[in-house]
Amino acid sequence: MLLWHRQDHQCIYTGTPLTLNQVLSPSETSVDHIIPYADSFDHSPQNLVLVLRSASDKRTELPGALFGMNEDFRQRARKSNHRKTRTNLLTTKWNEQDSIDRKQRSLYNPSSLLSSFSVFLHRALSASSNTDVTVSSLKTRITGLRTERVFDNVPIEMEPAANAILTAIIDTHTCEQLSNFFMGNYENTLFRPWNSLQTEFASLCASNTQCFSHMSQHRVRGAAHRDTILRSRGDQIVAKVPLTKLKLNNDREIADYFQLERDRLLYTALRKRLIAFGGNASEAFAEPFYKPKSNGLRGPLVKSVPIIQRPRSFVRVRGGIGINGDMIRIDVFRTADQAYYFVPIYVKDTLQDALPLRAATKNPDRMLLMNEHDFIFSLYQNDVIYIELPEAITLKSTTSSDSIEVDHGYFLRGKVRSKSGTFEISTLDKQYMRTSIPFFSLSKLYKCEVDPLGTIRKITKPEKRMEFHLK
Repeated sequence: MLLWHRQDHQCIYTGTPLTLNQVLSPSETSVDHIIPYADSFDHSPQNLVLVLRSASDKRTELPGALFGMNEDFRQRARKSNHRKTRTNLLTTKWNEQDSIDRKQRSLYNPSSLLSSFSVFLHRALSASSNTDVTVSSLKTRITGLRTERVFDNVPIEMEPAANAILTAIIDTHTCEQLSNFFMGNYENTLFRPWNSLQTEFASLCASNTQCFSHMSQHRVRGAAHRDTILRSRGDQIVAKVPLTKLKLNNDREIADYFQLERDRLLYTALRKRLIAFGGNASEAFAEPFYKPKSNGLRGPLVKSVPIIQRPRSFVRVRGGIGINGDMIRIDVFRTADQAYYFVPIYVKDTLQDALPLRAATKNPDRMLLMNEHDFIFSLYQNDVIYIELPEAITLKSTTSSDSIEVDHGYFLRGKVRSKSGTFEISTLDKQYMRTSIPFFSLSKLYKCEVDPLGTIRKITKPEKRMEFHLK
């Protein structure tokens, strides 16, 4: 019914008026995914439309490609109140990378999960108390607006705590208090659900024993994804590169263009456009570029062309070439002489039968082979660690010229430089940083966890070296 009202009581594809009887008849109308669910995992209202079943059953393409030539359809699409619906309806092409991107966004969108969890909580709490309990979910941006009116001068590292506290105290009575507060003259005043709230929160901010950690980066990203697998053409490695990434070399030719003689007409047109914009590909190809034909007519749309690649290292996978990609994590080993070493794990390593064992050393040309039995744990970026050093080091402020001296403490693991065997650390609030610490110089190293109350604990239990199953 909501879709029927949203579409002005008509089929969005054909413009045919729909009666209430038709809407309620499954044989005459259906709810259609604009971008097919199999290609998007998107079941949100913005990807749904109410259409005549006859129009839906005949659909073999995207609505934008099938009906897009019809000006009436385009006008109906533009009238949609939601930008995402308008975009989906007018989309004419959809490739494999579009599917991957949309699926990832849909899978990482917590809205449907939160809705299901709210229903679960409502049923569980209502059953346990024999009363109808109201469960509501709050968006972070909404609580963020209110924290400014509840807490004074919230440190950036304490923002998650402030949001959590505000969410926890919002019950029916507090919601009524907040409504009255915002209806009145609340400028330059703070909302106080109880008198000691500010004092209690200030005490929490001043505590040195609490930590609100940053999210560790566990996601596998980089060049091993299907769209960036390179192809081997004889002795050369080739990849499709967007037109906006093309460059001119010193001879004013397109750099590393693969086999330009195969389509000299296309190459000449691309080079001419690039030269006309002074080599700025982003501006040169900001507008769609169509392949020229010898008869002067316009050919198909060109988005990318083959460019020769020169990766420093690569691995053969699925008949192609996968370059190293991003560093996912480091696997830490401690040898019999109590020295620490790390093995960098790249995206390309997820496609191998076994994880690598070559550890970085201070000599960039020398890698040390580790024993699997010496593995202690894996570290991802932003993991909390505890380290001890044989002598004090200097950490510089990220916002001023200040610095501090430390020889031990809790830190966040930052970027790793495998060539030099060094890594970056920062204080838990990211106010002080050291960009280069030799890994082998550590006296002690512990991986830590942060519980929901902010207490840091060293992990002492042995950890299993986790493999990947991405093939």
